[in-house]
Amino acid sequence: MEKYKLQLMKYEELYDEFIGLFPEDEEFFSVREKETAAERSDGMHIMFGMVVCPFILLIPVENSEKIQRAFDFIEQMETCGDSDIANVAEVTVLEYLMTDENGGMEKFGRFLGAESMETVKHMSKYLGIDMKTRT
Repeated sequence: MEKYKLQLMKYEELYDEFIGLFPEDEEFFSVREKETAAERSDGMHIMFGMVVCPFILLIPVENSEKIQRAFDFIEQMETCGDSDIANVAEVTVLEYLMTDENGGMEKFGRFLGAESMETVKHMSKYLGIDMKTRT
């Protein structure tokens, strides 16, 4: 699969760029935004935490192409060189998966890119989570 490439990530457009990867799930995003009252003006941490993270957790593990699309985007957030964008990937998405009670990291850990996995290892020490038993 060819990785989705963005020439330049912009913080204000992260959510729209992410959902643009999944046109087949437009209804999910619309419904979830309404259910949570999440609005783009609330910021990217809110949009990713309330809409994107639950979306990722609902992707069936058998749909590896779709999962990889999501995590290729997260990896680009990690490596784009913008600390605000990387912060959304780390504090909102990766931490959400690491602390998910239903095993988000166990389910999706193998789809993480190299930089995302390094971040998870670092964060696991900070959060006191033994990732050896989770991935």
